[in-house]
Amino acid sequence: MQITLNKQQEEFVAAQLAQGNFSYLDQVVNGAFKWLENLPTEYKDWLT
Repeated sequence: MQITLNKQQEEFVAAQLAQGNFSYLDQVVNGAFKWLENLPTEYKDWLT
């Protein structure tokens, strides 16, 4: 699969890599998906 990022997204990814939060682009993408997967549960927990 190929994904096209807009300029703001590219800058965010570049900043994450430069800050040492991630070592590789795929780690940034995997982290984003993991966050999205957990979002419904975390939101429910926050509401209660």
